[in-house]
Amino acid sequence: MASAVGVIFSNIHDENIPELSRHRTMASIPFGGRYRLIDFALSNMVNSGITTVGIVTKHNYQSLIDHLGSGKDWDLARKDGGIILLPPFSDETDTPYTNRLEALKGITGFLNRRKEDYVVLSDCDGVARVDIADIIRYHEEKNADITLVYHEETEVDSAYFLSLSPDESGRIKEIQINPTIGDRANVYINIMVLNREFLINIIKGAIAHGLSSFGRDVLSKNVDSLKLYGYKFNGYYAGVKSLQKYYQHSMELLDK
Repeated sequence: MASAVGVIFSNIHDENIPELSRHRTMASIPFGGRYRLIDFALSNMVNSGITTVGIVTKHNYQSLIDHLGSGKDWDLARKDGGIILLPPFSDETDTPYTNRLEALKGITGFLNRRKEDYVVLSDCDGVARVDIADIIRYHEEKNADITLVYHEETEVDSAYFLSLSPDESGRIKEIQINPTIGDRANVYINIMVLNREFLINIIKGAIAHGLSSFGRDVLSKNVDSLKLYGYKFNGYYAGVKSLQKYYQHSMELLDK
């Protein structure tokens, strides 16, 4: 597999379940009695051979630090690479980021120092066992600029989501933001793969043009100019989009 570095956003979806994220990050919310939500994103990356993972923090991350420790539980206690906590400040100001694009602007130094070919971006709002290595192979086969992972759903309980419309080859022809769901929708599950240098150029362009939204300004508005591909994930996916969904998916664990 081509070399890749992982980036996990620990706070992006705190507002999904404010009842539980008042004093901790979304990433450190327990699931299944013994796990935290970040465990799934971390394990997906490590099981696919990724040995350097940057954790983008913002606030209330003491419990996350306590849980991660040195990273030895994921074989990430390393002198070179391993788990790297990234501070919650953007390049331009000393205030925490307010959206994903600002968070990415704040980690350009980290991205510039890395040597890997690809970057895997992942959030902590979903429970799934995803083969990242297979997504990277798909990304290379399609010679894609960005590969977005999606899951077919019939009901979406989220204030903000992206619906993808890929053609037969997998190339995305349209991205809708918060559309009205009919029978089913291809919902982006907040995992993407892209070339590291390409991502750095996207961030530079966003800074130069004052862009504020990655989903709207980078993805949705550039469907025709960028080679965006969708990777369909057919396995079990539990999106933690609300307290009700968190409870529902927790109860699903009782069904062997």
